[in-house]
Amino acid sequence: NGVITSWNRSTEKLTGWKAKRILGKGNYEHAIPFYGKRRPSVSDLILHPDPEWEATYHEFRKEGDDAFVLAYCPSLPGGGAFLTGKTSRLYNADGRLWGSIHSVRDVTREREIEQDLERSESMYRAITDFADVGIIFFTKDKVYYYNGHLADLLGVSERQMTLDDFINWIHPGDRDEVIDHLEGLFKRYREPFRFEFRAQQDEILRYYGAYVQVMEYEGKPTIHFILDDITEQKELARKARINELKLYHEDRLSALGVMAAGIAHELNQPLNTIRVVTDGFLFGRNERWTLDEEEFFDGLEMVSQQVVRMTEVIQNIRNFTREDRLQASWDVNANEALENVFSMIGRQLEAHGIQVHKTLDANLPPIKANLNRIEQVIMNLIVNARQALDECTRGHKDLWAQTGLTEGAVSIEVSDNATGIPEDQMVKIFDPFFTTKEVGKGTGLGLSITKSIVDELNGQIEMFNNESGGATFVVTIPAGKD
Repeated sequence: NGVITSWNRSTEKLTGWKAKRILGKGNYEHAIPFYGKRRPSVSDLILHPDPEWEATYHEFRKEGDDAFVLAYCPSLPGGGAFLTGKTSRLYNADGRLWGSIHSVRDVTREREIEQDLERSESMYRAITDFADVGIIFFTKDKVYYYNGHLADLLGVSERQMTLDDFINWIHPGDRDEVIDHLEGLFKRYREPFRFEFRAQQDEILRYYGAYVQVMEYEGKPTIHFILDDITEQKELARKARINELKLYHEDRLSALGVMAAGIAHELNQPLNTIRVVTDGFLFGRNERWTLDEEEFFDGLEMVSQQVVRMTEVIQNIRNFTREDRLQASWDVNANEALENVFSMIGRQLEAHGIQVHKTLDANLPPIKANLNRIEQVIMNLIVNARQALDECTRGHKDLWAQTGLTEGAVSIEVSDNATGIPEDQMVKIFDPFFTTKEVGKGTGLGLSITKSIVDELNGQIEMFNNESGGATFVVTIPAGKD
């Protein structure tokens, strides 16, 4: 009936009024002042419902004998506050409506936090939608969030995305691998990691780079999955790789051109031997010599040996120029690569008056590399040494080739006793197109490509001048692991 009969200290603190000001008939509207206007209190409205006044609250909800409200009270101490209230009807022993009980709670801080969270979420959504990457946040059985860009990629902008939509969008050839990654994350927390996968979009196969991290959300392991379209980068990398392979191939052909005379000499010697043997037998037949069977078969054996020798030289040259050998990877023995190169140009070095000294470690572990690439590195270093020796005036020309093992890495060393490299050119020696040779005698790509191959194998190449003259190049490549 409009009389406040009891209250607690929190009510006094919240309203700032003393008991004597709110106690008594006719003053119930002061319990919670609304915008300075006199209006029925929630207690009054639950006793005497009025839909028009109920609509003036931020929220007003009734459930049986209870009413729940949210209101803003600007005249409260401290500059106003948001309050939630619950009012319940009270009945006497006869079941007649006697009054009401009202509880009030200050939720201003909670409202501020809620608004901050809404602003943060709005900002996050704006940033993720603006970013040209797909983002999805999910558990094993529920998608919590995804951005508009990902919805467009999957073609589900008009409906709610499911986890099956995302998984089925991944290319079947990569789907199992991606699922294994995700299941591994759900089973155990691990550091963020990256991987690549393919997906079909508008009948075009596209490549995506994924950044994935697992975190805890609402007590469950939840995956934060960010993906970026890297199709163009993959295509550029593919074209760059093709150009690189072409450059390697051209460098090998250039090396073959340099050693062409040596190859001719390498083949001429066994051909001459075969000719001498066969001409001898033909001459003997014309002269009606008695055929000595043992001598005949010795001659055939010599011819066979020379044919094998030529076959090996030709096969080495074919292997050296084949592009398809660049695609595979084997456990390579550095000694084998070195011997293959000398089988092609060893005679040429002799023809140029160069004395070769080889020291090979018979217990070398294999290199995880490509035999053709290692041969190309050795070929470039030996050809460079040969050209340096051709230009020097030393009476005795020497070339040293050595292999060894140093701190778990296989080393290949090529030295000469020419004039060495000027100090001011050492910093440029591995630059593309840099050469000290005359025009037409070098492309300036040999050492640049050599360094590129060594870097690709996670190795190192060093160069220094020898105290007694000439230069030494040392290539070190990590030994392969079983």
